Amino acid sequence: MNHFSALVVVHHVDGGLTPEAIDQLAFLASNEEGGDVPPKYGETNANTLTLSSYVTVACTKTQTDVVLHDVAFPQSPKLLWLLQNVTTSELKEQVQGSGLSLQDTEQVYLSNAMTAQPADSPGGAFCELFQSVFPDQACFTIPPKDSDAFPKRMEKLMRLFMDSIHNRYMKGVVLNGPLLGSIVVSMLAHRDNVFKAFKGRIWKDTIHNCCLNIVENGVKLYKLRMFERLGSVVDISDLKGFKPTLTPLQKEELAKFTHNVIRPQLAEFSEKLELVRQHDVDVIDEAIEKSEDACEEFNAKQKHYQRETMNAQADVNRQLVEVAKLHALRKEALVGAINDLTNMHGAAAKQKELLEEAAFVSVQLPEQKVIEAAQDKETTELQGYLIKQGGGGNVLNPLGRKNWKQRYFILIGVNLIYARTKDDYERGKIIKELCLTGFVAFGRRRVVNGGVLIVYLIFATTRCRIDPSRDAGEGFNIIPGKAAHVFELQRGLFEKNSKKRSSAVDSGRTFKLRAQSIEERDVWINKLRQAAGGY
Repeated sequence: MNHFSALVVVHHVDGGLTPEAIDQLAFLASNEEGGDVPPKYGETNANTLTLSSYVTVACTKTQTDVVLHDVAFPQSPKLLWLLQNVTTSELKEQVQGSGLSLQDTEQVYLSNAMTAQPADSPGGAFCELFQSVFPDQACFTIPPKDSDAFPKRMEKLMRLFMDSIHNRYMKGVVLNGPLLGSIVVSMLAHRDNVFKAFKGRIWKDTIHNCCLNIVENGVKLYKLRMFERLGSVVDISDLKGFKPTLTPLQKEELAKFTHNVIRPQLAEFSEKLELVRQHDVDVIDEAIEKSEDACEEFNAKQKHYQRETMNAQADVNRQLVEVAKLHALRKEALVGAINDLTNMHGAAAKQKELLEEAAFVSVQLPEQKVIEAAQDKETTELQGYLIKQGGGGNVLNPLGRKNWKQRYFILIGVNLIYARTKDDYERGKIIKELCLTGFVAFGRRRVVNGGVLIVYLIFATTRCRIDPSRDAGEGFNIIPGKAAHVFELQRGLFEKNSKKRSSAVDSGRTFKLRAQSIEERDVWINKLRQAAGGY
């Protein structure tokens, strides 16, 4: 059986490669009818089978079947003699060679079989012809199907047909037949994933191979035609019996087919294409016209929007100018009002000082001895530094945060007085004086280091309560009674030609104080409670 594939031509022989088996293939080398030469490689007629076709010949001991397929391959493939029902041991016995591999044994067997063929026999002519057409020949044995070695040999035969390592390469391009055959071989070689045949270098080499075959055949045809015109000037030694694919008769038939079928179809297609082109031109012109109208409309809208934007921007700028002018007027009015208030405050402060001086003069006791007697009765119960929580909310503390500051406190009778430092107290600079008993309805003055301190206590109706702070630390609180009461302290240090320094008003305020230790805190609490009435 002969198989012409993309890779190899297979001669299938049942049994050994004997002269009788080779003679059964001798008809392939028989002379043409009416001639004295065998058919040449590449030619085709009605009575012969050529090697340029895909030929399958079933050669058995009883019958011969021939099937012709019009598929040519561009270059000579490899010829493989496939010997069925022949074991490896039988082949080695006939070769009688020791130390040879199985592949070498098969090659020696094939060479001996070809050499043993008589030159004047039909098989000898066949071997000579096929040796020139297929310089690359090999032999492969297949044992009987019921033998243990049959599956392994069949698997090896499949690899021989499909593995890419058996492909021949020229300049990096695989030479394995036409495009369809190359694709089929690549797909069989990648049965696990046939899509690999269309990816990467495999597909690139396949396309490159087909292009190379086309170029090679074109070059050979050009050289052959140049040889026909110029003669021996052109070297055709590399053509090796190359013949054009088309014979003169086929060229004539092709010309008639082109004139009668192809050209009318081309003319019809040309007319249809012209109609389609004209229709496309009309559609494109209409689309261009619509696009131009849309562009003009868009430009008109754009200009309108630009004008509206400019007008709006002008209005905004005008409004900003008016707002700036109004802001300037408001600022000027506010500054004037602030200045007026400042002047009024200064006048009121001046008037207040004058009134306080007048009140001071009017309430002086005529008898200095009464004052001195009152001062002699007052004794200092306790004095020392304590930490006091501020009231907050003054000019220097606009957020009203209450901080702790150290002050010097003096308990004289029922009055609690404190100053910034002991030195300030001795100089008469007292910050505040608090009556603990809760009832004072008189005014008095005290002389301190040459100055006179005037204190007015009015409408104190309840006594103060002194309690330890809740944190059980060194702190304690002086808390006014539940009944509403107001007591006003007006104090001042007067020397010769001096004026009243400050005044303050306290109503319902809790004084939070802290001593240096718990013992000191307890002493202060006891003394203050005794002064407040001993509760």
